Amino acid sequence: MVFGLSLFFMSAVRADTWSAGAVVTYNQSEWGDPTNFAGMLMDDNFDAVCASAGGIFEIGSTTPGFFMLFTGGGDLGDFLPTSGLPGPLGADLVNPSSSSAGVFGGEVAALKLNLDFSNAGLLPNSSGLLLGDLVLTGFSGSESSLNGLTVEQFFPLSQAALAGQATSIDFADIDNVTANINDAFDVGQPDSFAQDHLVAPSSSAAMPEPPTLLLAAVGVLAAAILTKKRVLGRPDPI
Repeated sequence: MVFGLSLFFMSAVRADTWSAGAVVTYNQSEWGDPTNFAGMLMDDNFDAVCASAGGIFEIGSTTPGFFMLFTGGGDLGDFLPTSGLPGPLGADLVNPSSSSAGVFGGEVAALKLNLDFSNAGLLPNSSGLLLGDLVLTGFSGSESSLNGLTVEQFFPLSQAALAGQATSIDFADIDNVTANINDAFDVGQPDSFAQDHLVAPSSSAAMPEPPTLLLAAVGVLAAAILTKKRVLGRPDPI
């Protein structure tokens, strides 16, 4: 019975089970391909999505550090996808075709595109959820501080790492999670990262860890069994 309870509670705290089309993201290769749906979507809507920023798409930071900015969808499309070892920027760049950030620069750009286009309602999905509202969960070790952050709250870490600022977690971890979020719902197909590390707001992400639930359940069960044994073993009244 205890074994059965352990299986039940271990499954109860698993991240949401995402179905195809529930959320949609595109990776940097898809955003950078003018013949792909994502690339055409960016070309057609770049000015509208970036209107609030004066028609500028900017990643990185100036307080302190470095940034890249793009003045049109074609310029950003020429930059994506990127290649090379991931790292921080070493200079401010305008409409670059490459950077010292290597593949990481493209991942940060893709995550901003996924967030901005989701917020603009241009990445329709069956759940109606915004990518930025999804909650990170299930991390351990050096990445455990990410648990409970929304994707929107995580993104400034990507920006800071790209700018060359000091961050609360390692650069390699930020690079890894940034890329994984972009691929999490690629063209609407959830992968293992989505299933294990992304949950909807107010979902099972806030539940206690499995050991806590299991210990509580086993404690209640043990108390009930002990009480039953005492009742069964009590001598009949005279």
